[in-house]
Amino acid sequence: MVSHYSFYPSRPKWHKRQLKYAFNINVKEEAKSPIERALQEWASITPFKFSRVDELSKANIWISFMRRHHGDDFPFDGPNPRGGVAHSFPPPDGRVHFDAGET
Repeated sequence: MVSHYSFYPSRPKWHKRQLKYAFNINVKEEAKSPIERALQEWASITPFKFSRVDELSKANIWISFMRRHHGDDFPFDGPNPRGGVAHSFPPPDGRVHFDAGET
């Protein structure tokens, strides 16, 4: 399979296909199932396979819910229909942030 596009031009890509993900302690139980279903859907149409681990230090992808200014250069705006609801960082960083103010 050859990629003909990139979400992050000139950025590294995942060289592995087996990716481990973990939820930050701030992720509520009811949010985990929809995220896991989305990862299963992604795995069904890509060469990636995802498995859950309990320790962030063992994960390639770290999933968190954050509010407002949360330590990166992309603050969330809370419940706002025009604002973003999530962002992520390219490999090998692996952070995925959802706006906790939208829940």
